[in-house]
Amino acid sequence: MLLLAFLFLLLYYSYKMADAEQNELQKLRSILQYFLKGVDLSNNQFIGNELPELFSKLSTLSWITLKNTNITDFPEVLTKLTNLQQISLLNSRIESIPLEISNIEQLKNLLLRNNKLKSIPPSVFNCSNLETVDLSSNLFRDSPINLEEAKKCLVLNLSNNSLTEIPSSVFVELTDLHYLNLANNKLETVPPQLRRLINLRVLILNDNALKHAQLRQVTSLVNLKTLHLRNTQRDMKNFPSGLDSLKNLTDIDLSMNELTSVPESLYQVEALKKLNLSDNNISELSSLIDNWEYLEVLNLSRNRLSQIPNALCKLLRLRHLYLNENDLTFETLPPGIGKLGELEIFSAAGNHLTTIPESLCRCGKLKKIILNSNNLVTFPDSYHYLTELEELDVKNNPELQLPPKPLELIKSQRINDVYNVDFSLSTHLEKVGKTVPLESQKKKKKTDTVARKLRLGQRKRIDSRSDDGKSDVVLSGMRKLAGKRLPKDDEEESQVKPKKWDELIVKPKLNFDELFHDDDEIGQFPGLTMWEIDNFLPRLMEKPTNVFYNEDCYIILDTHIDEHKNLNWRIWHWIGSKSTLDKKAASAIHSVNLRDYLDAKCMCRRQEEADEDEEFLSLFDDCHVEYVDGARAESGFYVHDEGDVPTRMICVRHKHPPYSVAPLASSLNSYLCYVITTKAVIWVWNGSDSKLNLKSRARLIAEKINKVEYKSEADIRNIQQDTETEEFWDLIGGEGPASYDNEEVDKTFHPILYRVNIRKGSKFILSQIELRTKSLTKDLLTSDGVYILDTLHDVFIWFGKKTNKMIRNISSMIVKLLLWNMVDRNRNADFLIYTENMESVLFKLQFRGWDDVIHVDFTRTSESVARRGLDLKEIVEKDKMKADLNALLSPIQERLDDYDAEQIISDYGATTYIKQALVLESSGRKKIALPKEEYGHFYSANTYVFFIEEQEDDDIDDEDDESEPTSFVTMYCWQGRDAPAVELSTFKLELDLKLSSMNIDMVIQSQQQEDPSFLMAFQNKFVIHRGRRPLKNTGEARLYELRSTASIICSRMIELPKLDATLLNSQLSFVLVVPFESGGGVVYAWIGSKCSNSDSHNCIEIGNKMLTPPDYAFQVVNEGSEPDLFFWEGINGKKPYDSSANFLLVARLFRCSNDKGYFTVSEKTRDFCQDDLAEDDVMILDSGRVIFLWIGPKASQIEVKFAGRAALMYREHLKIVEKENPRKISAALKGREPREFTRCFHAWSTHKMHAVESITR
Repeated sequence: MLLLAFLFLLLYYSYKMADAEQNELQKLRSILQYFLKGVDLSNNQFIGNELPELFSKLSTLSWITLKNTNITDFPEVLTKLTNLQQISLLNSRIESIPLEISNIEQLKNLLLRNNKLKSIPPSVFNCSNLETVDLSSNLFRDSPINLEEAKKCLVLNLSNNSLTEIPSSVFVELTDLHYLNLANNKLETVPPQLRRLINLRVLILNDNALKHAQLRQVTSLVNLKTLHLRNTQRDMKNFPSGLDSLKNLTDIDLSMNELTSVPESLYQVEALKKLNLSDNNISELSSLIDNWEYLEVLNLSRNRLSQIPNALCKLLRLRHLYLNENDLTFETLPPGIGKLGELEIFSAAGNHLTTIPESLCRCGKLKKIILNSNNLVTFPDSYHYLTELEELDVKNNPELQLPPKPLELIKSQRINDVYNVDFSLSTHLEKVGKTVPLESQKKKKKTDTVARKLRLGQRKRIDSRSDDGKSDVVLSGMRKLAGKRLPKDDEEESQVKPKKWDELIVKPKLNFDELFHDDDEIGQFPGLTMWEIDNFLPRLMEKPTNVFYNEDCYIILDTHIDEHKNLNWRIWHWIGSKSTLDKKAASAIHSVNLRDYLDAKCMCRRQEEADEDEEFLSLFDDCHVEYVDGARAESGFYVHDEGDVPTRMICVRHKHPPYSVAPLASSLNSYLCYVITTKAVIWVWNGSDSKLNLKSRARLIAEKINKVEYKSEADIRNIQQDTETEEFWDLIGGEGPASYDNEEVDKTFHPILYRVNIRKGSKFILSQIELRTKSLTKDLLTSDGVYILDTLHDVFIWFGKKTNKMIRNISSMIVKLLLWNMVDRNRNADFLIYTENMESVLFKLQFRGWDDVIHVDFTRTSESVARRGLDLKEIVEKDKMKADLNALLSPIQERLDDYDAEQIISDYGATTYIKQALVLESSGRKKIALPKEEYGHFYSANTYVFFIEEQEDDDIDDEDDESEPTSFVTMYCWQGRDAPAVELSTFKLELDLKLSSMNIDMVIQSQQQEDPSFLMAFQNKFVIHRGRRPLKNTGEARLYELRSTASIICSRMIELPKLDATLLNSQLSFVLVVPFESGGGVVYAWIGSKCSNSDSHNCIEIGNKMLTPPDYAFQVVNEGSEPDLFFWEGINGKKPYDSSANFLLVARLFRCSNDKGYFTVSEKTRDFCQDDLAEDDVMILDSGRVIFLWIGPKASQIEVKFAGRAALMYREHLKIVEKENPRKISAALKGREPREFTRCFHAWSTHKMHAVESITR
């Protein structure tokens, strides 16, 4: 009876446990039913070739993707999901669609690509919301019936079928189509109703026999952007005319046709970005290709081209150029191809090239050069300087010998060297012979000044008792000598008061952005903000709430405006009664971090559950808070389970990640190795046919498991096949023969990586991560995501440290109810959960390069060790890249004193005069003598030639020598910023032969980059006008600015690009020319109140003698006495302007470049200008307040990284030499420079700004 009673109780509790488990599963199903919105179950092999019945209850499911599965019939469970909006059944073997699909009334996207469908139920097109229909790569012979009823359809793809015609009714009704793909069918014509598709953006008709179709309808598609007519038998007769009327057309594919030349209308399609004319019979190109100024991809492969016009060099946006298998030679390639600064791919394989133009190597963005199967003999050595080059294919060129790499590039080839450059300030100070100040080498020991003063006061009182009043006499005499009055005897000595707590707050050097990374505007607007502590970190809550979980801790920030109209803060941390110790500590710590982040002076107050004060409760409605049992956030503590450790067997393979198998003898394979883990022993079983490196890998995996998971306390035992012990066989269920199946060695399992995402309304979707390679990498996992890794043998769930508890629970439900039972797994498969930074060895081994247990350097040989040594630290130190940063540590160039500069100018003028001056016209072929009254006047759109004779100052001791002093003539060619380059080049070409026989030196001068010797020839009278000579009276006022930055030797009066009072400066001088409508005008010399005497005198002289026409009046105006009538009206109204130009005294410009093969920083002269900003480099500008990092559009990533590190070092140096003037660092992109940057340049303009279209950094 007792036995029967025991069995009855056992059976009863078994049923109770089963019922409890069933109820729990039912509860999970109901939760999943209402929260799952979308799933991607591609690449799975479902049990029974069908979806689980659970799907029929997912009423909120909005989309499903099934790609590369074993499903052969359309899943009927999907027809019960009336809210389904997208069905993607791709690359399956589905042959029919059930009629019940029309029950899915919300269906928008139907994607059935690459199946075996021959028809589809007509009722499916009655779905009123259907927008996308993809039936490509099926077996359709006729157009789907009732297709014209899908009147809201935007995307229609019927490609890769066997369609012979398209009913005209389709194009009559589907007028909203944006995308139409009919490629690879058996169409011979296209209905004329195609012209009704005026909203069409993409039309693809590739691989159809449309020889007799003129396709005149295409010109009516005014919104067309993409037109693909590959292999449609196009020739010059049936080519659609009028393509130039399609202003939005950007992508045209005419490859594999019969075109003998490029149609004229095609040259007029100016918006083209992609053009494919490959596999035609085109023999020549017109120079009209320069109309394609927006072209990015041009494919002319497999034609009959023997010449490429020079107009190709005008396609400045071209990125990909394909010229394969033509009749091109070196002479027929345009020599100016180096102007294509955006070119990334140049492919000219299968031609007759003996070499390539050297200018091609100036295309700094080139990534691929394909030149195989040519007649190459030589190659430009400058290709080594293409830093972004990834592929150079010169195969099948037997006579080619590539030039060796220049020595200066040998040590600076890899990008990784960016981290092998020492940017420390102390290192570079030592290089220039300076020492680091002591205060920067070590920090001063902090002392308590309050305690020190109290000790001194106490010592003073003790001494006063023991010196019998002698100290009072001494102090009295000292006070008298200092002229101070003795204090009264009855005045008590004031005691030193200690500082308040808020005065002693010292902000720690922490990166608070890592803690409060989601909140750039935290505490900047009045209101309440709350965080909950999750895994040691504060996580921002979507909105404040008065509901608190008793197992959680919170941080509460109240931002308000105080009585002084300033922002102020109050901070609390709330402690739940059942919260863990880590949450309590983290809430207290991060509340202080929040205070330091805001630089607030308030205290961080503690609030405990059911013991809140009134001030805290007043933050919430009705001064009331609610408590809920449980927790939303996770604890950061790791809980170790001391229970029984199940036996686990891991199969180790050489080329693939290890995986779990059933711990049975039947799982063993003689070609493989296995790691079997128990509670205290780790076994390593090596098959008799396994390779040595596989045995080493298995042993290393066991060592790693022992170190990470067993704290190095397990016993590792190696065992070979046929030497097993009874203890080993008992672990795996008894002795049995091992398999000799060699196929298991190379058997591949493709893992599937899912991500669980949350959407609005607490809806979740299960998406798949597309792998860029066949292997998983660690960078696929992010801290703000939850991932599910299904390897068929094991299912892992990985929680990022920034995820909340809700999404973690949903992820576990998805695995238990959906993924675990829908595929066939072995009965020993594991379901494992890991949190970020707490992963097991088995999980890490599923990812390539993550915590790899094999760290062997196979690149070093015995010869390498003998030559370079064994110590890797010494090798790294020797291999450090050279870097020259001395310019950043040098002092600023001193300005030459005005008196000395005037003396130099006077002495130079006594021995120098201008013999002749010319101005070039008609592209340099015409030379006009310049009148003397125009000496000193320069126009930015002209080119000038000056012959300046200078007498040599020979130190001859013989006073009786009456021989004439020797002299020499220098020819200066001055080119304006806007002058055509052809003028100077034509003039130089004519004079090169003549100058070689004459004793004349030629010096090229660019605007605002003139030599001091050239400037001194004009005796401080140097004016640069905008435009072209002669200056025309347009009736508009002109404003000129005088600057002499380095010294008055470099004085220039330059016309500013715009009339704006904000350009004025109290420390500078200006000239304003104001014409009158009735004739004549007035010229004002505006002198700033802080302008130097030399500059004001020079400004008045230039304004009066050089800028005042005969019928104009001249007037000197001091700052503050300007007439309103003509001065402020002539300058477009009075506006605030700068009162100081001290930035001119401290501004410095540095160039950061890798031109020498290593990183160098060089300083421009103090007389720098806008043209000194090199587009292929990074510039550092110190304006006195801000250190700007100016990034050129053609600068390499290495230069940007190096320049950023150099700017940080420069700022650290300035903190030592200029403590009173700290700087901040800011970036400046070309075309987006701030006023603080541009004002450091004389007459800043939009010069060359048209070349900047987009800068991505």
